[in-house]
Amino acid sequence: LVCEDDRDIAHVIGLMLEKGGFDVDRAYTAAMALAFLEKNSYAAMTVDLDLPDQSGITLVLTLRGQAHTRNLPIVVVSASANEGRIECNSLPLNVSDWLDKPIDENQLILALRLAIDRMAEGKPRILHVEDDFDMQRITAAIAQDFAVFEFAASPEEARARLREQQFDLVLLDLALRGASGWEVLADIEALDKPPPVVVFSATELNRAKAARFAAVLVKAQTSNAEVLQTLQRVLAEAHPAGPAPA
Repeated sequence: LVCEDDRDIAHVIGLMLEKGGFDVDRAYTAAMALAFLEKNSYAAMTVDLDLPDQSGITLVLTLRGQAHTRNLPIVVVSASANEGRIECNSLPLNVSDWLDKPIDENQLILALRLAIDRMAEGKPRILHVEDDFDMQRITAAIAQDFAVFEFAASPEEARARLREQQFDLVLLDLALRGASGWEVLADIEALDKPPPVVVFSATELNRAKAARFAAVLVKAQTSNAEVLQTLQRVLAEAHPAGPAPA
């Protein structure tokens, strides 16, 4: 989530982040940012200190007072970032980094990735292979307090994610747009240490096919609580002493 009142600058920041592999929403006021955060779950957020309806510092303090945003990684991107850092030294902002404008693209991407990694320490990593972006956001929101989600919308994206890092669990939709989740399963099973796979798809599987997975969930028949309980159970069974190190 990019919170920046200058629409041109917000557009530029968004383009930089999209180039770095992030999906971006843009908020031009503190109120807009709060509305986005009520509806969606975000990996991280950038905040400008000079917003039209309230200061960025006040916004960050508000976020730190809310349960669902208390641990959200936040990077300040502002023309007055250094001054803000000094003035707010004693406040409980828990800001990951303070970046001055003009914005250095590489510095911005690195700051956000480090912020996300620090916040994710100790949490299991789940790769969600799903081409419905609304379903991605819903599932991540369900499990955001105990796991870190990464996403892939196609077998090619899933292969790239699996090459980049080790996951503790894969949540897999078998019916991808123009492709099949079974392709991804073959890649997972070929890994030296394949993570457990939970199917979260639209149709049921017969017993023989279901036996290849740690669990099978049917979207229309599964509540949010059941999704959460299943993920926690499978992770506990796979990593009884805690998740594998990232």
